[in-house]
Amino acid sequence: MAETTNLAHMAELLSKELFGEFLWQRSGPMNVNWSCVAERHRTKTHPSDVVFFYDNPYARSRIYVNCDLKSYATNSISVGAVNGAMASLARAL
Repeated sequence: MAETTNLAHMAELLSKELFGEFLWQRSGPMNVNWSCVAERHRTKTHPSDVVFFYDNPYARSRIYVNCDLKSYATNSISVGAVNGAMASLARAL
């Protein structure tokens, strides 16, 4: 599937540029389906296109962010969705 390959490549490039501005770094393997270890839901795996981390200077800890970059269809990306994602990200920091 060339479309999926191209989408994956674009997502990786964009994420590197975007999250690089926040001084986030990549960690671990890319494009992996991790086995679920929680028993509270019926999901067997969790997709992970890339895992980023940053060092929180206030808590003196390292924060990891699991990103599933290819899950969004064109029609699911709107101004409201991006604003909501940015607000959520700001609360996480």
